[in-house]
Amino acid sequence: MGGAHRKRQRRLGQENRAEGPTIGGIVRTMRSLPIACDSTAFGSAEAFQDHMNEARRLLSLATERRELRDGWALRLPGDDATVLAGARWIVGERRCCPFLTFSLECRPERDLWLRITGPEGAKDVLRAELEAH
Repeated sequence: MGGAHRKRQRRLGQENRAEGPTIGGIVRTMRSLPIACDSTAFGSAEAFQDHMNEARRLLSLATERRELRDGWALRLPGDDATVLAGARWIVGERRCCPFLTFSLECRPERDLWLRITGPEGAKDVLRAELEAH
């Protein structure tokens, strides 16, 4: 049993390197998604506009913007209302822009960092949006 298990782990490790990153030893297959916003994911033009207004509001709260290798990081106030608003915005943004990756980091000094990253080309889309606001 021990030898067969080690062989299986070795095979899985080889498969993981060939097919993509793993989570807990399970191969995670990466999908190639188009770099395009699908505003219809919100169901109505009004709902999409509300989402965009919230994005602009959050951007206006940013006290710092950092360019990352594959995206951007925004420092926001770390109060509870902003943390919750950021999380709600991410839920909406995942609908229309599934090619993006998001993270919220709450720091002890009450800073909140919102990181938005993505595949090649996504950073330019984000830059255009940041420069518009």
